[in-house]
Amino acid sequence: MNRSRIGRSAYDFEFQNRTVNEFKRRFGGNAFKEGNNGASYDPGPAVPAPASGCYLSMRRFDWHLSRLTRFLMTRSFPELHKSMEFAEKAWPIMMELNPEVFSNNIIMPYLVSAMEEFFKSTYVALLRYSDRKQSILKGARLSGEHLTNISNGLLTVEEAVAELMPFQRISVVARHFKELDPRIDISGALKKPFHGRRRTLFESIDDLITRRHALIHGMEIDTSLRGKKIDDVVGDVASGVARSYKHVTEQYDWFKKLNSFEAFSSRLRV
Repeated sequence: MNRSRIGRSAYDFEFQNRTVNEFKRRFGGNAFKEGNNGASYDPGPAVPAPASGCYLSMRRFDWHLSRLTRFLMTRSFPELHKSMEFAEKAWPIMMELNPEVFSNNIIMPYLVSAMEEFFKSTYVALLRYSDRKQSILKGARLSGEHLTNISNGLLTVEEAVAELMPFQRISVVARHFKELDPRIDISGALKKPFHGRRRTLFESIDDLITRRHALIHGMEIDTSLRGKKIDDVVGDVASGVARSYKHVTEQYDWFKKLNSFEAFSSRLRV
């Protein structure tokens, strides 16, 4: 007798049942379902394919965020010598040598990359099953490297197209999604009031992108990024991604079916 209590999707459940039936057909015997004739273990109807792709994008972002959260919880900095504190006050440029300031500035590119990967992979998941795919692919100018990777099975056409598109500036990201589906308004979702603040998530994230570009392209260190400010930056990005994900799921009425947002909402402000 063989049992399987592991969690599984509707596709896994279907494949498992086919496997059991094939064993029964070839070797005989009986197959029994557990839990009220199998009802307790039936995962229900299959989740729409694009919904699964968007869910996986959010799961990956959550994992990237977990890495950063762990880092922030365990990192520590030695107390600055009084001479260093004096130097920082006398010559503000010395603040760039502050380990906390330097560490927080390095975090910014990581955050932007995690957010960029979320938007790009979400776009790919939607493009793959979009009714507008033909018109979007028509204007794509894929390189020889792209075509080679597609031919070798290392890249899908949708992924290759997404690689040609920027996914950092929120205004640009919103335009990509709007062209894919007019119902999706990422900018609008992020410009809505956020916990009574004057500054919207759109503005906060856009400012982060600007500071990231200043660091990457000009080696400019933001010396004001100290203390709890980095926590606010991380929180704004996490909340912006969560709100964007929720907005997408609601446009396709996936939110009620999947209930997948609950896995992330406990620690994200939306």
